[in-house]
Amino acid sequence: MATELASRFTALLAQEKYRLDSALYKAIREGRANLVLQGGYSSTANIFLHKQQFETDIEERRATLLTKLSMLLASASAREIRENRPELENLAKTWLQGHIDDCQAQLNELAAKNGSIPPDQLDLGRDRLLRAPNKTSQRSSNRLESKRC
Repeated sequence: MATELASRFTALLAQEKYRLDSALYKAIREGRANLVLQGGYSSTANIFLHKQQFETDIEERRATLLTKLSMLLASASAREIRENRPELENLAKTWLQGHIDDCQAQLNELAAKNGSIPPDQLDLGRDRLLRAPNKTSQRSSNRLESKRC
């Protein structure tokens, strides 16, 4: 059963997902239009445009996730933080991991349709990024707990 803290975190992430999805696809559309205007549009350029936009978006989502988590933890008691940390970290990881996996799948699909770019050039760094939120959220919650004790 989801706790109140976890439910609030899930609601905050759902709101941010909509905003961030809109911004991502707008940036891709604008980037593609710029490539066409500059005469530099090709399937390879389009793939690397997507990769660049996905990487920027993933970093933005990671920062947003950490900001929302910090805001949520700032209003929680030390006990709530201790009791909810595993669930909140799991929610954060699942939210970010799902998005990275979706972006990677879209990128791989584009590459398969349009060109022969080696997969290592299209890697979005899923494992590296998923380790980072746990370290930061742990530092944030440790800092908040020490203030309250």
